[in-house]
Amino acid sequence: MRNTVLSQVTGDVALDALLDSIVDAVILIDEGGIIRRFNKGAERIFGYGRDEALGRNVAMLMPAEHATRHDGYLAQYRETGEARIIGIGREVVARRKDGTELPVVLSVGVLEILGERFFVGNIHDLTVEARLRQLATVDQLTGAFNRGHCLELAAREFNRQRRHGGSIAVLLLDIDRFKSVNDTFGHATGDLALKGFTDACRGDLRDVDIFGRIGGEEFLLILPEADRTQAELVAERLRRATEDIVLPNPDGETFGFTVSIGIACVEPSDEAIENAIRRADAALYRAKAAGRNRVEFRAG
Repeated sequence: MRNTVLSQVTGDVALDALLDSIVDAVILIDEGGIIRRFNKGAERIFGYGRDEALGRNVAMLMPAEHATRHDGYLAQYRETGEARIIGIGREVVARRKDGTELPVVLSVGVLEILGERFFVGNIHDLTVEARLRQLATVDQLTGAFNRGHCLELAAREFNRQRRHGGSIAVLLLDIDRFKSVNDTFGHATGDLALKGFTDACRGDLRDVDIFGRIGGEEFLLILPEADRTQAELVAERLRRATEDIVLPNPDGETFGFTVSIGIACVEPSDEAIENAIRRADAALYRAKAAGRNRVEFRAG
């Protein structure tokens, strides 16, 4: 008996040492979802000490909307053998001890030990990768997509449309007389105007729409599955929303501004999304020449 206990203790120590040598979080749970192993990587990522985590349900490491369903997933796996994520790495959202959420890649395996089934989760923190991805794709001032990523997404949407059909509308938006905002109130106030404009636009767009800052005060908007009529309705809403923006200036007063918008739709003869963008740019030029604060359309 003494040798059996000693062997078990020695094995537990060796297992903990092995798991602690792994940089990623490694968590071992039983069939009831109770945490049985919690390595140092898990302590670092989630903020719980090992003693705090052991014996508690792993759902505490998940956002509330996922935690409420987790026990059901385990029960379904026990009854049917149907696995949702067993053996598949996938990006999910996890929750730290302080309540903050973080992106992770979760991979889950099944382990049998002395006739008892356990689930082993390997969790890789994507916080740094997500930040680098954001820096590479997002305009840091406004939060809209940056020029390179916006054009990349626009090209993907063009290729998707070529394969599956449908329509795409392209809008170019340019804040009117933006130089005078910078010259009159300073660049900090100009930055405030760009952020206010971006927020106003994004609040009126769908998740599938592609919106990016492609120049100083120029923005590109791609509307998948939108024709000319729909695009003109969206453009007019954005034009009116811009008119409603009121921001403080350094003198303690307020100011506003307007936007001009050019629209084009992708045509069957277009070889790339840039063809439609050039037509939208021509329509934008016409809107500026006609007095600004207006929407113009350019056909193919």
